[in-house]
Amino acid sequence: MIFQNSLGIDISQHRVGLLWLKNSFKGIIKAEEAVYLLEKGKSLKEKLDAVADLVKAFIESHQIASGDIFLCIPNEYAMIREIRLPLAAKENLRETLSYEMEKFVPVSADEIYFDYQILAEDKENQDVRILLAIAKKSVIEPYLELKEKLGSGISGIEIRSSAIANFLSYRLSDSKDLSVAYERFIELQKNSAVEISASPEELGISEDLIPAFGLALKGLYQTPIQINFIAPELRKKRGKTGIYAFIILLCLTVLFGAGWGVSRVIQHRLVENRINQEMKRLVAEVRQADQLRAEVEALEKKADYLNKLQNGRPTALDMMAELSRIIPDKAWVQQLIISEKGLQLEGFAESASELIPILDASQFFKDVAFLSSITKERDGKERFLIGLKTKS
Repeated sequence: MIFQNSLGIDISQHRVGLLWLKNSFKGIIKAEEAVYLLEKGKSLKEKLDAVADLVKAFIESHQIASGDIFLCIPNEYAMIREIRLPLAAKENLRETLSYEMEKFVPVSADEIYFDYQILAEDKENQDVRILLAIAKKSVIEPYLELKEKLGSGISGIEIRSSAIANFLSYRLSDSKDLSVAYERFIELQKNSAVEISASPEELGISEDLIPAFGLALKGLYQTPIQINFIAPELRKKRGKTGIYAFIILLCLTVLFGAGWGVSRVIQHRLVENRINQEMKRLVAEVRQADQLRAEVEALEKKADYLNKLQNGRPTALDMMAELSRIIPDKAWVQQLIISEKGLQLEGFAESASELIPILDASQFFKDVAFLSSITKERDGKERFLIGLKTKS
């Protein structure tokens, strides 16, 4: 959005790079930059304390208004996986990944922060290709503490390799090409050299500040690699300063245009076109905010429903334990949905029809029935969708 500003903080073992970007009518411009050396032999906590002091001094000296702050962790702190899931999982992808995380990484889901990005959808095979990034909480949490030390929120924490890949996509001709950016990202994550067919002068920045530039871009530009280890509910909320400034500028532009003659009409139309483009972007952001609000309300309703289940009815934990006990080893549940209407089980089995009497005989469930016809998979397994209700 216009008049937004963003700060990238690249923290490596012996150096911290800071770069402040601003968005204007001319596009993204580099406002201020700095590189500081960190004292060798210090612990990570001591280094991050020093970084917090340097960043606060940088913000104060340049009078940087409230904006987005992004920082990165070394490549070796994160684990990258490319996975495939059924297309049906797309609607609740974060929840599905949380449930099945231990299938993809050798650590408990409670011990990690993760983020994902959809790389492609395969309509023919009915699956989705996903980039999954994982980091241990013990690695991320020291960086999250910078939020308290800086006195302001942190918008994102990502991997150094993704910041560099986003910078190269922005500066080179492939701009928002996800496939090219993803290939660069994987090469960088493996510590492979990525050939850059441009000099530092052409890129407009020194090599030391490339990661910080790529980080700061996240606040102003739709970068191709969208990885953020901060949980959605902990990310810094965007301020409304840019929106207010935009509205004021729009009003002033209209008043200013009314006082000029016909000789300035063409110039005013150029300004109007730019404003219209920014308004479209603003409308898209407002719609996204409305969607997030709706998701929060849906989660609150689901929480209320689960609380009601504890008063004289089986809890969600009881039902999951019962399902784990009675469902045969040759059958498994891919997705479990609990709502006010009851439960829905989706999964695979050697013989799906055998599940109905098993579930119906449970002391917890009633009204067990298939919600759709049984389909045969290529491996001979039967896909099922069963609906049932809990007994009061």
